[in-house]
Amino acid sequence: MDRISVGAVKAMFKNKIMSDSFWVAGFVFFANVFLFGAAQWLGIGRPVINFDYVVVVLLALFLPYYIVLPVLFAVFFFDVVTLVGQIFPFLRFGDVLYLTKFIGKAPAYYQAAFFVGVVVFFAMAFLLWKIRKKSVREGGLVVINVLVAAYLITVFIGDSENSKDKYWRVGGGKLLSSMILYNINNRSTGFVKNFQQSGEPLGEAVYSGVADAWFQGQDLGDKMLLVVNESWGVSAPEVQQAVLSPFVDHKDRYGSVEWGGLPFKGATVAGELRELCNLWPNHFNLKGVERGFEKCFPNRLVKEGYSTMAMHGAVGIMYDRVYWYPRAGFQSSLFFESKPWGTRCYSFPGVCDSELMGEVGKYFQKNDKAFVYWLTLNTHAIYDSRDIEVDVFDCGSFNIPHDTQTCRNLKLQAQFFHNLAALMDDPSMKGVSVIVVGDHEPPIMNKDEKELYYADDMVSWLKVSG
Repeated sequence: MDRISVGAVKAMFKNKIMSDSFWVAGFVFFANVFLFGAAQWLGIGRPVINFDYVVVVLLALFLPYYIVLPVLFAVFFFDVVTLVGQIFPFLRFGDVLYLTKFIGKAPAYYQAAFFVGVVVFFAMAFLLWKIRKKSVREGGLVVINVLVAAYLITVFIGDSENSKDKYWRVGGGKLLSSMILYNINNRSTGFVKNFQQSGEPLGEAVYSGVADAWFQGQDLGDKMLLVVNESWGVSAPEVQQAVLSPFVDHKDRYGSVEWGGLPFKGATVAGELRELCNLWPNHFNLKGVERGFEKCFPNRLVKEGYSTMAMHGAVGIMYDRVYWYPRAGFQSSLFFESKPWGTRCYSFPGVCDSELMGEVGKYFQKNDKAFVYWLTLNTHAIYDSRDIEVDVFDCGSFNIPHDTQTCRNLKLQAQFFHNLAALMDDPSMKGVSVIVVGDHEPPIMNKDEKELYYADDMVSWLKVSG
């Protein structure tokens, strides 16, 4: 038998190292390329390489696959949530898990993003399985050592001012960093605490609501309409005035018209509880929460002889509203499933606000003392242009590009106030006091765009007396 030469052995070993390195480097590249590309497209922070995936592949070289796979899922989950949290900064990790059960009822673009995420994860899981099967330890350690050395260099060099992490945003311009360490160091509520849903589910409101005067028993009329307006933020004064022009430019038609801004940072359900109950939700899962709603404004009004109704165009199980609305004091509720509707909206699946608006006048017409609460829907991110039925806002007049989410949001907001002013002209609305207030600032996928056109952590409000 011919002996294998030393040169041949060296060549075989070299080829093995190269092959091993290719698989490990390929996994690290694949694990990062999609989410880094998404971060660049959205204008949010993320390192080029999330070092957590390097740790995952290192563990895969030595530990069984059934142990490594859950670690991969945890790393991927935190990576995705850290990106999403920069657009929707009010989300806690536990709330993300809660909201995934509604993915079947979410808008198509959210469903598509969820599907892509699932495909990417399983592709990473398959690559990790191949790495385990091929036993690429020697070459894999070469690649990992190079990446570890690069990571240590970045740690010792430190971050520039622009690349420093903030609790609400990952620093940009980094080559290597850890998303798990970011969450440990910068999440204001703590890495572990983000999972917890222990303690009282409802606490005192962190922010004051615009309806506080009503809540305190002041300026109560026989008929009141409270509208929590989806994604109504604070933009430049001239833009705000244009959006509110049906009321601002025609103040003489009403008893009084006031408008302004309110500090707030939180999710839609937090904005609702701020106005209705002077409460703050410590988590989103309110289905089983029986106590805590006793002092909500609708409950107090019922005791004083008012009829109360809540309306929302989406399905009632979203944020468990079908369960907690009655506990807050609403004698009746209208949701997407409540009856057949003639319209469907696109920004978020449900009945269009323009159709729901007709229910407001009907309710006031039937009841001498009434309180109607309405959570709008059509101005939901990502502000589908198919929901713009009446175009009454010119983005070009304010140098806002027509192809932006900001433009679509403002057009939808202007449409809502145009329709609301038309509703106010109806005889059934005579004497109705109206408060409209944003639930939270509008989520804009591109952070640079959002910072250009909207104030941070602010919502708008409008008060009109009929």
